[in-house]
Amino acid sequence: MKDKLSIALVLIVSLALIYGAYYFMSNSEEYSITIIDVNPSLMLFSNENDVIVDTEMLNDDAYIAFDDEELVGMELEEAVDHVIDSLIDMGYIDEFSDENEISIETEQEGEVDNSEFRNKVLARVQAKLNERGINATVGETDEDIATEASEKGIEHAKLMVMRAAMNKNEDLTEEELLDMSIRDIARLISQNAKRTREIIEEEHGEDFEAMRSKIKEERQIIGEIISENVADFSELTTEERKEIIEENKERIQLIVSETKDRVKNGAFENAEQVKEDVLEQVERVRNLVPEGNARDIQNRILNDAAEIRSRVSDTLRNVEPREAREIERNIKERLTKYYEDGAEGDVAQFRETIINGIMRDR
Repeated sequence: MKDKLSIALVLIVSLALIYGAYYFMSNSEEYSITIIDVNPSLMLFSNENDVIVDTEMLNDDAYIAFDDEELVGMELEEAVDHVIDSLIDMGYIDEFSDENEISIETEQEGEVDNSEFRNKVLARVQAKLNERGINATVGETDEDIATEASEKGIEHAKLMVMRAAMNKNEDLTEEELLDMSIRDIARLISQNAKRTREIIEEEHGEDFEAMRSKIKEERQIIGEIISENVADFSELTTEERKEIIEENKERIQLIVSETKDRVKNGAFENAEQVKEDVLEQVERVRNLVPEGNARDIQNRILNDAAEIRSRVSDTLRNVEPREAREIERNIKERLTKYYEDGAEGDVAQFRETIINGIMRDR
C-alpha cells in the first residue's frame, strides 16, 4: 500500500512540475528573458521574483554544457554565476585568452523599461568574471544579429530565438515566427528538445555526462600545462594575467589547440602522457617557423590529421584502443616530420600515402 502511495505521489509531483512549466510558458503575465551567448547560447526565463522558472538551449553546445534541471528554481543572480562558472570551467570562456566575447541579451514582457534589468545582469556577469580573473568583452551584440534585427524591426533576443527554432525545425519559416512572441517560439524549441538531445548524443557516440567529463578533463590538463610551463594564473591579478597572456599568446594558443586535439581523439593513456606529448609537439611546431606564424603550421597539421582520421575512421573503431592511440600518434608524427623536412611534394598525396599505409597494415 505504501509503495502504491509513493508511486502516486511521484506521479502527482511530476505532473505538477510539468504543468507548472507549461503554465509559465503559456499563461504567466510577466516574465524576463536573459540570453547568455558565448556559443553555447542559453536562454533563462525568470519570474517577477527573479527566480528561474524555465530554460532553453539555443544550440547544440548548450545541451552539452548545461544541465537545465540544475538552473530551474535558482535566483537569477545565482543562475548567472552558475552559468559563467560552467562556461569557464569547460573552456567556452577561456581563462588563458584575452579575446573572450560574451553577448548578453535581455527582454521583459509588457511596457517595461528593460535597461535596469539588463544593467543588473551585465553587472553580475562582470562581477563573476572579475572574481575569476577573466578578461572578456561583455554585453556587445553580434554585429550581424544587430543589423538583421534592426532591419526587421524586432528585438535582438527575438531574432536569436527565431534562429534557434529554425535550426531545430527546418519546417518553420521566418514569416510565421515573426508574428509570434518570444514565449511562443521558445515553446516550439522546447517541443523539439528531447529529439535534439537524442541526436546530439548519437552523433557524439556518448551521453552528455561523458561529454562534459571529457571537456573538464581537457581543461584540467590545459591548466596544468600552462601552470607548470607558462605561469600559475591562480596566483595572478587580472592585470598580471593580461600581461602574461600577451607575452605568451602564441604558445598558450598552441598548447590549448594541441591538448584539445589529443583529448578529443583519445590519443593518450593518461594525463601525464598528454602533457609530455603536447609540450613536445608545441616546441617542434614553434621551431618550424618564425615566432608569430606557428599557429598556421599547427592548423595545417591538425586539419591534415582530421582529414586522415575521417578516411580511416572504420579502422580506428575496429582496433584495440592501444593500437588506435598508436595510429593517432603516428599520424601526427608523420605530418609534423613532413613539415620539418620542408613540406616537399603535394600534401594531398602525402596524406594518401599515410592513409594507404594504415589501411594496408590492417
